[in-house]
Amino acid sequence: RHGDAAGVCAAVSPTSRRRQAEFGADRLRLKPASCEATIGRLLDSPGGPRLRSLGSARIVSVERHGDRADVRIVGFDRPTEVVKQGKTWLIDASPAAEKD
Repeated sequence: RHGDAAGVCAAVSPTSRRRQAEFGADRLRLKPASCEATIGRLLDSPGGPRLRSLGSARIVSVERHGDRADVRIVGFDRPTEVVKQGKTWLIDASPAAEKD
């Protein structure tokens, strides 16, 4: 699902979902903390449009290392890590703000 918190959380690894919940509790003071609550708050923030744009991001390159890969996305300085779980590739990232 494009642009909604549940859809974003479904596209990230279980480890990333846990990290998002921890970020929401620690930095955003969300109660109860969850991936969906954290992403929902971020989508409503000034950075929300940039976060939403990732749903249609243009991939420049993929460098695969077994069940992990580094994906380069237009407009981002660092690669995004993804992990293969079963037949699905999921984003495996920690909450962090990108510098514009």
